Amino acid sequence: MKHAYTHLTQDYLAQILQYDPDTGVLTWLKRPLEQFKKTSTANSWNAKYAGKPALTAIGAHGYKQGKIDGQTILAHRAIWTLMTDERPPMIDHRDGVKTNNTFKNLRPASKVENARNQRGRNCRQLPKGVEVCRVERYRARARLAGKKVHLGIHDTVEEARLAYINFAIEAHGEFYNPDAGVSLLKTA
Repeated sequence: MKHAYTHLTQDYLAQILQYDPDTGVLTWLKRPLEQFKKTSTANSWNAKYAGKPALTAIGAHGYKQGKIDGQTILAHRAIWTLMTDERPPMIDHRDGVKTNNTFKNLRPASKVENARNQRGRNCRQLPKGVEVCRVERYRARARLAGKKVHLGIHDTVEEARLAYINFAIEAHGEFYNPDAGVSLLKTA
C-alpha cells in the first residue's frame, strides 16, 4: 500500500514532532520559519500548537490522526516513520487498542498478520473462532492461508474456544491475540 505522505521523512517529522515511546504521546515542536510562507503564519501556528499534543483526533476507524501540511496522517504511521524510518504495509497494535501508540505496542505487519490480531466479529457474542453448530453444540473454525480449517464440534463454548486458541497459537505465532473474544466469553 502506498501512502500519499511519502514526503514526511524521518528527518522532517523529527523537526516538527516529539514522541514519548513509553506513553505513546506525540507533541508538536516549535516549527522553523522556513516551513511557512509568512512569518506571521509561523508565529501564529507556534503560539497555538507548539508544546501541545499532536495527532490526537480519533478518525472514523478509531485510530488517532491529525493533519501535517494539509494531509491527514495516522499517528501510528507517523510514529513508526519517526522511530524507524520505515513504511511497512501496515502497523499492527499488539493489544488491539487502536489508540495505544506506545512503541512497544506497535509492530510492522502484513494485511494477513494484522487480521490475525483482530477481535472476532461474531454477532452471537461468541469468542473468535467459535460458532453455534447444532442445538447446544459449538464448532471451532479458523482460517489459514485463506482456507477454512475445521477444528471440531464441541459440547461447550469453552471447549471450542480452547480448540481455536491451541490452533491459533501454533499457526499465528506472535500475531495470535489471546484477548480476542475473552470479554465476550465472560459476558455470555
